[in-house]
Amino acid sequence: MLLAMMMLVTNVNAADYPVADGATDTELTAALNQATTGDVILINGWVTINAPVAITKNVTIKAGVDNAGFDGKGVTRLFEINPEPIEGAKLVFQNLGFIGGNCLTDIVSTDGGAGRINTGVTEFILCYFDGNKAFRGGAFFITPGLSGAPTVTFKGCEATNNVALGGGGESRGGYLFVDGENVRVDHEYCKITGNQSIGGRGGALCLFGNGTRRFFNTIISDNKAGNWGPDPSGITTDDVKLDKDGNLTNDGEYEGAVGFITAGATTFESCALIANKSWSHSGVIRGWGDANTTVTFINSTIAKNQSLHDRSPFWIGGDATYTFVNSLFVDNLGQNSGNGAGFDYDGAGAKLNVFNSVISRNVAGADGAVDIRNASDYSKQLIVKNSLIGFIQGDASGVVPVDNSSIPTKSNIAMYKISTDEVASLDYASLENSGVDFGQGIKYSKSFGMPYYLLTANSTVTKLGDPALLNVYDLNTDLFKQKRVTATDGSITAAPTLASVADEFDDSGWQDPLISGVNSPQSEMVGVKLINSIVENGTLGVNFGDLRGLATGELYSVTGQKIETVFSCNVVSKGYYNVKTSAAGIYLLKITIEGKSIAQRLIIK
Repeated sequence: MLLAMMMLVTNVNAADYPVADGATDTELTAALNQATTGDVILINGWVTINAPVAITKNVTIKAGVDNAGFDGKGVTRLFEINPEPIEGAKLVFQNLGFIGGNCLTDIVSTDGGAGRINTGVTEFILCYFDGNKAFRGGAFFITPGLSGAPTVTFKGCEATNNVALGGGGESRGGYLFVDGENVRVDHEYCKITGNQSIGGRGGALCLFGNGTRRFFNTIISDNKAGNWGPDPSGITTDDVKLDKDGNLTNDGEYEGAVGFITAGATTFESCALIANKSWSHSGVIRGWGDANTTVTFINSTIAKNQSLHDRSPFWIGGDATYTFVNSLFVDNLGQNSGNGAGFDYDGAGAKLNVFNSVISRNVAGADGAVDIRNASDYSKQLIVKNSLIGFIQGDASGVVPVDNSSIPTKSNIAMYKISTDEVASLDYASLENSGVDFGQGIKYSKSFGMPYYLLTANSTVTKLGDPALLNVYDLNTDLFKQKRVTATDGSITAAPTLASVADEFDDSGWQDPLISGVNSPQSEMVGVKLINSIVENGTLGVNFGDLRGLATGELYSVTGQKIETVFSCNVVSKGYYNVKTSAAGIYLLKITIEGKSIAQRLIIK
């Protein structure tokens, strides 16, 4: 029986079924009907889709020529994707284009212009999704079906010019809409650019439900939440808020240019979130969620994003926790009087951890520098370690940074010496500061295409944070796998970014790491590993491998006495947490996830 199952999954005698250039959904469906698990459908040109094609088999659909794909001609959704859940089997799309999908008039569902995915395992390799439209999820709508939650991976893919529109405030996720329990979505070496939501939140992404999402070495840029342009009435010369048809409107949320996130675990590792814009709130993320909701940025750059008319690029409520590790959050723009330009709390429950990162030079229109604002109680809602923060609006006296005395980084949570909010200036060079020479500002490496800070003479503050931890946290390479090095002026390159002096960079060769061999996480259960088994300043890193979902980490003495709960939240990939216990010694960390528990030794120095 086992041998039969292995043959079913691997299909050593896989057959090829060609689909000719100029074919339609009829010929494609016929090829799919003939195929069995493991077979290959060769697409030898462009296939016109006149009605959605249902795919339920675990086959490989790939280009047989250089230029191939599927075109809905703007009249129909392209696919209903529900591969049968079979252990070890998956549906694969490779080297294909998905264009012109449009389900706005579909009588069954108006979600997912390129496709709806509801079950099984699906993988897209070196594909592109362009010009698709839907009420929700301009390209893809991913939710659980009757056979369970789907797992979807995108490798080396590009999503551009997809739009969510036509559903008013429900038009969310210009590129991708995800909802439901246990849905798993990964992006590796991808580009998500130029997507838009008109009416609802999430210019590129709308991420609902207690699932897990991982973005790795992915560029997210130039996405828009909302629609705007010249006043069609000619009353004003300023841009005005427009509906999907280009008419003046006051309706619609128009928030969260990168995404709208309300639950689950989302990790951005070695990513660049650059030059995204929202008409209203949240040029980056509008979010909230329960205490299990986590959003983590590791080795990433968030820069040049803009909220055009209200609030900060991040506006976060509920009990969600956001964590920045070795990341750069700079040069973002907010708007409206006093509403901030960096990270804005929406209530007393949201929490922000800043580890080995820089949050500064974020500007709120004419109100000047406002990097973090509006926490009800900073002592409970903000943790800072080995990091630089430009200006915190409000009483931040309860924030006591925790720094590692054995490394040169020294936190500074008030880099701008200003007496009141009102005297903040856009002229950073004129602001008295400690550590960072903003007269020189951010310097951009032409070879790496990444920014770093220059310091005043004899400063003890490093350029980005803590170079001694780069290897410990496995963060010593950039977006293109280049080693970080210490420059002659003592600086280290910062997190990856698209930004340069002209906000442009040459991304040729971005897919090379994939072609040279990028492997998916292992499908079997892998052990949880501590990134640093020695905790020196209360920061603990955990690599969860392929395990995802709700996890707890409890600290015990060697005699079995519980000391504290370090974390209890949704997790994906890696997480970084604050350990409150400061007494030096040997401890045990018990981690429980997916119904399994392990204990690992932990040393606190």
